[in-house]
Amino acid sequence: MSEQNARALDRWLSTIKQLLQLLLLAIVIVLIVTNWYSVNIFAKRFLHSATKVSIADVLTV
Repeated sequence: MSEQNARALDRWLSTIKQLLQLLLLAIVIVLIVTNWYSVNIFAKRFLHSATKVSIADVLTV
């Protein structure tokens, strides 16, 4: 009985480990996508207003 419990526990632990890895991967993907999105928005704004804003203004922001 104890050997069966140990096997069940091992199965649970490996399942939990896989779920945690998937969660971590999902968080990393979300962070990359949101960072790329915000960087993209900043680049568009900067390129749009580059003709009106001087470099000193950009550096102080």
